[in-house]
Amino acid sequence: MRNRGKTSRAVLVAAAVLLMGASMAQAGAADELTPQAAAVVEQLFPNATIVDVGRERENGVRFYEVMLRIGDREIEIEVTASGEVGEIEMLTTLDELPPAARRTLEMAGVSDASILRVERHERRGVPTKGSVVALDVPKAYYEIEYRSDRRREEIVLTAEGMLSMSKDDHASDDDHSSDDEPLDH
Repeated sequence: MRNRGKTSRAVLVAAAVLLMGASMAQAGAADELTPQAAAVVEQLFPNATIVDVGRERENGVRFYEVMLRIGDREIEIEVTASGEVGEIEMLTTLDELPPAARRTLEMAGVSDASILRVERHERRGVPTKGSVVALDVPKAYYEIEYRSDRRREEIVLTAEGMLSMSKDDHASDDDHSSDDEPLDH
């Protein structure tokens, strides 16, 4: 009986340490953002938990890549130090595809059973020569990964169901690189 009490205390202490570590990791990731970037992330996704913060550069623009979690859904948002949003990416389901995109998949012979992953991208700003040009209307497109003859393939569709040559058509991504340098604050 005495050992049970020690075991219960040990389990409680371990759980408390894990919870503190998770909270500290979240706070640490959020601390990497500028106040402007953090405010935009909070405004767009008020119920999200920040999982990780990375950095990348596209066309001379430095972005934070902020990984978020809302329930079991993961979201990635590109945001500059000044709070400009480049793109938002999230895993989604086939049921959430717009009808025009579904019709295009059917016409392309991609069956529901062969689909492995559906990712929604929303381009809000285009990085161009060191600055972000905000789009008047965000552009959505979908990356659908599927299995075809034992190979993984990907098709990129606009919300209107138009085939895209590549996902880079939407990103203007000729300087896409990881960037360990601090972002300008």
